[in-house]
Amino acid sequence: MNKNFQLISALSLAAALTACGGGSSGGGSTLTSTAVSGTASKGIIIGGTVTAYPLVNGVIGVTALGSATTDAEGKYSLELPTDYDGSPIVITIEPASDGTTLMRCDIPSGCGTGVSYGDDYTLAASTGFSMSAILPEAIAGQTVTVNPTPLTDVAANVALDALSGVSAPNDFTVEQAIADANSATADRFGITGDLNEQPVIDITDPVAVAAASTDAIIYNSLPGAIVEATQDDDSALSIEEALETFVTDYVDNGGISGNTATAGTTSLEEILDAAQDVLTETSTQQGGGDLDLTAVTTTLTTETTNAGAETPDTPDGGDASDTAADGELAQVKAMVSDLRDIGASASIDLTNSASAFATQIEVASIATEAGTTSAMDALTGTGVAVSEAMNAYSLGSTVTTYTASNGLVASLSNIVATETETTLALSGDIAVSGSLNGNTVAMTYTLAAGGTFVETGMWAPDWPEPGEDHSGSATVDADATLNFDVAGTITNADVELAITEGSIDISATLDETENWDQSNIDGVTSIDEDEQLDATLSVSFDLEVSLTQQVPSIQSALTPADPVSFAGTLGFSVQGIDISESETFNADHDSTGGTDAETWESDTTFDTLNISFSGTFTQASQSFGAAFALSAAGNGVVFSDSGTWGGSWSTTTPWQSSETESSSDTETTTNYADLSVSLSFEATLTGIADPVSVTFGASRTGLEEGTASLDLAWEGNHLDFDITGGETGGSATLSNQDGVSATFVENTAGDLSGAISNGGSQYATIDDMGVIHYVDGNFESL
Repeated sequence: MNKNFQLISALSLAAALTACGGGSSGGGSTLTSTAVSGTASKGIIIGGTVTAYPLVNGVIGVTALGSATTDAEGKYSLELPTDYDGSPIVITIEPASDGTTLMRCDIPSGCGTGVSYGDDYTLAASTGFSMSAILPEAIAGQTVTVNPTPLTDVAANVALDALSGVSAPNDFTVEQAIADANSATADRFGITGDLNEQPVIDITDPVAVAAASTDAIIYNSLPGAIVEATQDDDSALSIEEALETFVTDYVDNGGISGNTATAGTTSLEEILDAAQDVLTETSTQQGGGDLDLTAVTTTLTTETTNAGAETPDTPDGGDASDTAADGELAQVKAMVSDLRDIGASASIDLTNSASAFATQIEVASIATEAGTTSAMDALTGTGVAVSEAMNAYSLGSTVTTYTASNGLVASLSNIVATETETTLALSGDIAVSGSLNGNTVAMTYTLAAGGTFVETGMWAPDWPEPGEDHSGSATVDADATLNFDVAGTITNADVELAITEGSIDISATLDETENWDQSNIDGVTSIDEDEQLDATLSVSFDLEVSLTQQVPSIQSALTPADPVSFAGTLGFSVQGIDISESETFNADHDSTGGTDAETWESDTTFDTLNISFSGTFTQASQSFGAAFALSAAGNGVVFSDSGTWGGSWSTTTPWQSSETESSSDTETTTNYADLSVSLSFEATLTGIADPVSVTFGASRTGLEEGTASLDLAWEGNHLDFDITGGETGGSATLSNQDGVSATFVENTAGDLSGAISNGGSQYATIDDMGVIHYVDGNFESL
């Protein structure tokens, strides 16, 4: 096969990245028995009236071609007249005049008084609600899929607005305007494939969401998110008015801004943020507790970050595909041409790293390297030190310096405390310094909004002096909520993490018990201690940071002398951390020597973990913007650590010690922690004139299995690869902006074969030599 094209890829950020004219334009010829079917949603619309109208000289006709009513799932089907000639049509959905139409509430904040997310509310005809979708043609003898949604409504209105400025539109002009509007709108919202045929699901139903792809979930979260974001900008708008306002503003402004500094203006960033809220609400529905949205979360986080990086208040309506109005076979051949250009430039392979992007991946991988992870762990450790120092302050009331259980030293200054018998509210500064697991820490925390520490129980304020006998026990039950402004540095052998400004929120529940026994008999001092800690923590960071590799401990494999640096924002959130720790300590000392021994065990579980980076990565002379996101769900997996430490000394031998440590987890083939990562950046590829937006994604789908994706976008073009497989071979599905879909299967020898379809029809096959055979008798090699 032609190795200029080798399909997709391994991504170093995930475990195993295992793994394009026969149609004619309408006008003129007589067609027979064409059906139109689909599903209408802005939430699911039940009992709505769907009507097909002809588009005459660029204007919607007054005589309906057919109509139908949506069922309980929002589905409909109608048949066009036998004399329908295949020319452009508009599909509309409106409330029934008898007031029986319902709409599923997919808006996170609810849909009016008493109508919660997931409930149905009445969609009255008097509201003027209407959504449309527009088609350049419908082929005789086929069932055309049209799923009306707010985004198809945007495209329909964009097309009609464009045609309103044409004095005498002909068939070609009309079809081109429709195809361009649908293609450009899909491009602006990152949608691959035919906009009218995007799958519709009930986004409020966890079962439907669990069975859907990441792309489908995101697409179906947008209708509710659009209304939520628009109402956030103007709370006086009803649901119907919010949707109409959004569409009107989009058409009038020529698109939507990625982000905005203008009050009352809805941006793409705000909509994508609201889409996260939609999915959060779905997770709260009955049956949603086990819903795994890690892959969706990482993708949405990356898309939101990219929207936020656009030039503010710059409306963009997307770019239409150059082949949007071409016949289906021509579109297939155009995709193959794009594939060849990408393949020649990228040399993408199903089992090897994507070499064209190796530089970006190598540079951006600093976000997940061990040194960065260690620095983040140390940052969490500083929060522990602050919490313990506050506890000590609440007990002693005069504590200015405190050494935490992890060895970090917290220095308190400018403290203002308000205490009751069981509560403590603090404000002031806490500086944390020292060394933790190879990290040198120098952080300053300013208790911004005041922290509250509520405790019961009592610690003994003093320990016995050497030679004294003493025994006792202590307990503490505490709830703490801490809010900080933070700045400082954490440095290890691999990276330096510098925080210029940021905020950290910590909530914790602690239950700690300690017993001790110290005695002195015949000159031998014996100490026995045991401690049990049970804690539940939630931690979130929102930081402006710089991250720099240290030389020579970590050097780029590509350019050994040049360290990598990152400057931008860091978001970190881990929820529902449950920690159970037990520790024992024993010591026997006398004037001639002594022994110390310590053992510990720790079990940890977590609910969710989210990390995001966005900003600029730099290495030597190259610099590029990128966004990285990672999401994980613990699924009840227990991560365990245990260890021992001991030592001895005597008057004739120096101190000698040893330490052991081990870790394990309870992951199985049926229960494992979910993990999903996404990395997005721009690259310049040979043969592609415009910068290419590149997004890698990977998700864990089993203990030793995963899926991967590679999405490329440039100037109205999209190539989206989805890959599964492993060492014995893989498969990939490729789709593009025109709705062309190619499937590839790789055998154990590394050969690829497959088929290419468009509009529901197969137009080519690919043999194991990489030769494409088209239905028109032509062939070419990849």
